[in-house]
Amino acid sequence: GEQNMSCASYSVTVLGQPLHGKTQEEISCLLLVDRPEFGQIFGADHRERLAADTGLVTAVVTEGDLLVSHACIFYDAACPDVGLLAHVFTHPDHRRRGLSTLVCQALLQSWNMSHSPGSVVVLGTGSPHAAKVYQREGFTHLLGGLDEAMRGYNVDDMGEWIMVRDTLTMKSCVDKDKDPFHTRFFTDDPKMSNFSLEPLTPSQLPGLVLLFTSIDERSKMVSIGIDTGLEAEEALLKLMMEERLGQGRKSSVVVHHPTKRIHGLAVQDSAVLTYYAATTGAAELIETLNQDGKP
Repeated sequence: GEQNMSCASYSVTVLGQPLHGKTQEEISCLLLVDRPEFGQIFGADHRERLAADTGLVTAVVTEGDLLVSHACIFYDAACPDVGLLAHVFTHPDHRRRGLSTLVCQALLQSWNMSHSPGSVVVLGTGSPHAAKVYQREGFTHLLGGLDEAMRGYNVDDMGEWIMVRDTLTMKSCVDKDKDPFHTRFFTDDPKMSNFSLEPLTPSQLPGLVLLFTSIDERSKMVSIGIDTGLEAEEALLKLMMEERLGQGRKSSVVVHHPTKRIHGLAVQDSAVLTYYAATTGAAELIETLNQDGKP
């Protein structure tokens, strides 16, 4: 269903799936304004998400019949309480009017209404102004820097950092220095039978972004272009695109069944297996299957 809010001459709507074909095209065109390079990786992926029947919550701002601002949250139906806030964008002719804040507020209110306490939303931004907006909406710093010394994969950014909003972090009793997000989110379960390998799919992107950005370390999975984790979203989309095109690599995710969360990624490239795991149980499963010749 749709939820509507109004602000002066603008109208804010949260859209359910499936999206009308005309709306899909309007969103795709908006996201390309003044940045044609967006379409190569992110745009191509988003067109498929827009056309799907599940896995996407979308909020838009319109002025009359014109769609001028957009934000969305991706989620995996298999683990619906983990979302990736993405593609927050306002048409240049309608900026400095608070529309990005408005569309994000509407989107997050809708997410809150349909998700239980304990849900997690992660995002990446290179904008100091946007980071302050997200902080007001309950997001806290997860990875990366807030100054020019800590750049992400986009050299034009003033900085690249990852933020997370979750009810675990927001509990007042939690000491985030002694009890960081990753130790609470990724249960270090030693029971290998609680984990399984599943094929990589685009719907798993939110969980995989969290996997690669929750721990501050280098050289996480350089074979697919992920070093600090700030590059994770783009690198993962490229990997998924290669998989769809059948370009040789075979990728699997490690799922922890009790929580339905993704704890690892393994990529087989010819005779070489590389992987990244957040917990020992996930790593041991990959190592065991690799020794058995079943990557």
